[in-house]
Amino acid sequence: MKDREEQSSVAAHYRVGWARTWLHLLWILALYAVVSALALMWGGAGAHMLGSFAFVVIYLFWFLRRTRRQTLQNMDGVRRLAAGEYAAAAAIFEDLCHRALHPVLHWVFVHNRASAYLVMGQFDEALGLFHSALNASE
Repeated sequence: MKDREEQSSVAAHYRVGWARTWLHLLWILALYAVVSALALMWGGAGAHMLGSFAFVVIYLFWFLRRTRRQTLQNMDGVRRLAAGEYAAAAAIFEDLCHRALHPVLHWVFVHNRASAYLVMGQFDEALGLFHSALNASE
């Protein structure tokens, strides 16, 4: 049976990851609604289709670019971790945890952050983060 502190840590990380995803999706839907309304007002169905296609292409370009940037920052943190710069690596991973675009990336960043805390000797923080990353699906 999990104690209360472990349960709250897991629940908090789970809520943060999914709340960020839902907020992201709500922004996408709101922007899509604005683009659709403007296209229908100004040019009818043809403009709506063109505007929708442009919106999807621009969004995918932005999402992939931002995800790639976060992945490169994660790799920089892993390099710093391997070089022995544990505090700098932990700071990079903590920043990435707060800005992850996708829950899967969020859990990778949480795991890497826990690894940095582990090698720094902060076992309680590392254990809580590892536990929340391992039980993300619960």
